[in-house]
Amino acid sequence: MGGQVYSTWHHSTPEEWEERKQLYQELIRLRSANRQPASMTLDMKRYQGIAEAHFEAAFLKYQGKVRSIPICEELIPVEYQSPEVLKQTFYNQFAWEHSNYCDYLKTLPPYDLAICTYFSLFTELEELQKPILDLQPSTKYSMINLRGRMKYLRLLYPELRKLQLQIIELESPSSSKTNQRERQELYNSLTELKKQYPIPPFIKEHLADYRRILKIEWDKAYEQYHGQISIIPTAHEEFLPERCLYSEEEKQKYLAEYHGWNQNFCDYLNALPRRQFLICSYMRYVVMVGLLQEPIVDVKTKEPYPLENLSKRLQMIDYLLKEMKKIEPEIISLEKSISITNKE
Repeated sequence: MGGQVYSTWHHSTPEEWEERKQLYQELIRLRSANRQPASMTLDMKRYQGIAEAHFEAAFLKYQGKVRSIPICEELIPVEYQSPEVLKQTFYNQFAWEHSNYCDYLKTLPPYDLAICTYFSLFTELEELQKPILDLQPSTKYSMINLRGRMKYLRLLYPELRKLQLQIIELESPSSSKTNQRERQELYNSLTELKKQYPIPPFIKEHLADYRRILKIEWDKAYEQYHGQISIIPTAHEEFLPERCLYSEEEKQKYLAEYHGWNQNFCDYLNALPRRQFLICSYMRYVVMVGLLQEPIVDVKTKEPYPLENLSKRLQMIDYLLKEMKKIEPEIISLEKSISITNKE
């Protein structure tokens, strides 16, 4: 079997289990970094219809001898792994069928080609990642197989992202260019705001300590409110997840699920001693500014964030930076007085 898969379930050794957990975490980060734009999610059924229609056409043209995803060593089932001649026969058959499908795709216009290629790649990624996501102590897959799958996933996920942006560009090329120019202007405005309201050197030196204090109080609040806390005001439109910007249904579901969570955390902070309250409030603003600025800072992607939402985010950042300026003097004064007292 070439060490690729096991014929029966194999219980991972402690070393294998640790490596599998690392592969799992890497895959989660990879999926997150190359997530599907929310604007595409709403059109997935239409995209799927286009891809399915072309697959059926290719199926008829080649009398069923088509395969939408390529074949690789890691995707050969265990029952075809041995003997070598059976494995090679399986590989040759499906490689030929995929070649037929690729030949068909070459005849398509750019938009349909991008859609079909996207679905083929999406399906391949789903197949490759299944055993890595199935994080159970026992598996039919050897570490050689799982490492090989991860190697392909590292290469293919960025390609999926390129196709997503290509589809968006093909759907609205002119608006994409306008969007890009206006987003650059927002980015420039954000840069100017940060220059206007810089974090004082004294506080910057202590940011790591302040993050630890926020983490300690967050953990306590999390336990007190049984996990129902949020550092951001979830009801504010500026903080809504991207999926909520394109769907009223998603927005209402999100608001209902997290209603009151931010108030719980604010109530907890209000009961803290003055020093912890000031530091946690300040660091809460730092976190919120970081979250708000993400799509503004990400000017290189062509993903069509609603410009109205980005403008509101910039306005909220302006407000938060001013609020931070209001409490900075008290934090610095309090911290210095504590330092003097400790020295005495």
